[in-house]
Amino acid sequence: MADDASGRSADRSLGLPEQLGDFRIRRQLGRGGMGVVYEADQLSMNRTVALKVLPLAGLINENKLRRFHNEIRAAAGLNHPNIVSIYSVGEERGVHYFAMQLIRGRNLAQIIASLARLQGHGRPLDGESVSQIAQGELLVETHSTSPKDSGTQSSGDAAVTDAADTRALAEDSTLSKTSRKAFFRSVAALGAQAAAALQHAHEHGVIHRDIKPANLLLDNQSRLYLADFGLARLESDVGLTMTGDLL
Repeated sequence: MADDASGRSADRSLGLPEQLGDFRIRRQLGRGGMGVVYEADQLSMNRTVALKVLPLAGLINENKLRRFHNEIRAAAGLNHPNIVSIYSVGEERGVHYFAMQLIRGRNLAQIIASLARLQGHGRPLDGESVSQIAQGELLVETHSTSPKDSGTQSSGDAAVTDAADTRALAEDSTLSKTSRKAFFRSVAALGAQAAAALQHAHEHGVIHRDIKPANLLLDNQSRLYLADFGLARLESDVGLTMTGDLL
């Protein structure tokens, strides 16, 4: 892909090699204030991982470096099916990085935005909507309407219907209620998974402190994962926060 190629070129210009220790970098997955995440191959284990790298500029910021290692410490001690696993930590030629479980899917912020677009196109949400979006099976363009949506009534349609139309509307209403119930059940299931992850972390003395949709990942099998422990507080540490950041 062109974007991948340009991303790699930019990374090389910043001094990032195509391989860090045991990891061969494939492509960039995301970039944030606390690091860049790449898809990479762990050569010794023959597996694909997510590799989080602290930008070289972060080395001159003591808080960023401390937060980077705080994320490692907090997540490495947790072992739960709804928490992204940390595999290994390394530093090479001044580049700090750690490898973690690669989640193929989307974060909850992206899914919420897609659900809002679906509703804007008149499509009812059902129990499969969230998983279909996470799998990439349900994509909606903001400027177009799919053929399936072409039968949706607009506000300019006639307000008077005959008996047959009334029965059809009643059936659609019943179906819509059933779909909504299934949708809310699927949302509740995600909430239960998030709660289980948080309970496990709390039982092990880790307070996440940065719960938001962007830090909740949903894979292709509708399993939710809690990620990004950069602002976490460990109860074993003295003080309110390891990073010194204000919340």
